[in-house]
Amino acid sequence: MTEPTTPTALAKARRRDVNHRQQRVHQALADMTADGSEITISAVAAQARLHRSFIHRHSDLHAAVLDAASRALTAPSPASTAISHRSVLAENANLRAQNHRQAQHIRDLEDRLSDLIGQQAFERGGLGAPTNAAALQAEIDKQRQTVLDLTRALEERDEELAAARETNRRLMAELNRIPGATSPLAGAILTGVNTLSTRTLGHLITAAGNSYLSKSDLRDLLMQSGLYEAAELDPTELIDHGTSGPNRQETLRTPLLAAHEQARTGNREAHDALLEIVRLGAERVARRGYAESTLSALHESLLSDGYELRVGDPDLHGNRECRLLPIDPDAVPVGTEITALEAELDQRGYTEALVHYRSAVDNFTDQDHPASNRQLRNMVESLVKHLAVDHTGYTDNGRSGQGGAAINTLYTPGGRPPAVVGQPLPENDGGRMLHGIWNILHSNGPHPGLSNADEARIRMQLCTALARFLLKHFPARP
Repeated sequence: MTEPTTPTALAKARRRDVNHRQQRVHQALADMTADGSEITISAVAAQARLHRSFIHRHSDLHAAVLDAASRALTAPSPASTAISHRSVLAENANLRAQNHRQAQHIRDLEDRLSDLIGQQAFERGGLGAPTNAAALQAEIDKQRQTVLDLTRALEERDEELAAARETNRRLMAELNRIPGATSPLAGAILTGVNTLSTRTLGHLITAAGNSYLSKSDLRDLLMQSGLYEAAELDPTELIDHGTSGPNRQETLRTPLLAAHEQARTGNREAHDALLEIVRLGAERVARRGYAESTLSALHESLLSDGYELRVGDPDLHGNRECRLLPIDPDAVPVGTEITALEAELDQRGYTEALVHYRSAVDNFTDQDHPASNRQLRNMVESLVKHLAVDHTGYTDNGRSGQGGAAINTLYTPGGRPPAVVGQPLPENDGGRMLHGIWNILHSNGPHPGLSNADEARIRMQLCTALARFLLKHFPARP
């Protein structure tokens, strides 16, 4: 368990991590240039084992990738030419093999068609045997039994899902009881995940612009929220001097970004002011009758930040009260700082699980929820595989898809409480929960449209708490 760190230590750790990722990008560029591989941002990101958004966020890396790609086109390396020639030969061989398979397939279809036509003519001519009613009835009975089996399996799956949801609360309580695990809000020090994202602030600016709020309305919002005082800005900027000045969007954008930077560095008042201006802005937009059409993007983005925007029914004067409610009592560890889970995975040497978890965090921060779910599932699979190898004698065969087999060694079917640290979990004291969560991770995963911000956030909580629970129950070997 790591000791609580200061913002300065977190910043240094973050800088070391960023420098290490930049070095991997430059090394990947050098390797791909040497072997003549095609250079794109996605290919370089995959070679460097990080998300492509990291390259987009750093202009120097982005420029370096584009420059290397341009040089590869104007002056291709000998390795690139050799690879292209081998690719042509391989493609030629593949096409010939495909033609051979297609020809064989056509012959097989012709034979089958001939048999079917002959059989049909045989039956219509009255030469075939009558249909066997007993065989048809047996097939119907078989299908009915299959339906019953599937129904029972579905009921068992529903029971496992209910058990997993029930134990989620116990997991979070267990996590909160771990010594040294303090709330990220302790001491009014915030990290990037605790304050609103720039994406959310951008949606607020767009909603205000689409609702035709005047500059005077926007200045009123800035004053009512206390944002200028909290971010230590000059309030005289809010005075209308009769000149053109910044447009409506910039009237909001400049102070919002200043307050956002203050909140990220630990200014609790700036964070509260950001929440208040979002709430007040939503009320102004709702008052003008644009709630459903204009606030939908803002509502979804707030869910990713950990807040739910609730718009009340209009009163007699058409006003609608808006409330901004935190989804969880404690912030989910989905920031880019080094979390306790990341530190434990790194200390144990579980690099593969650590990489998947960090990728899930990056995807969640970028609001790529399906990709975040996929990386979380990969993290859990890698973690249970390594724990099974370290504690149960499980043998890693080097293939993917070992999660289910590894989990089967980490719990005892039919086992009763209490669980013994370092030993397989009893089925009724953690084992069923582990198995149920693993099954949940295979639904609404890496498929666009099947996961929203709220559902992805719950998965992030669930997997983080499960990983902490497993690492505590299966401690590191001396």
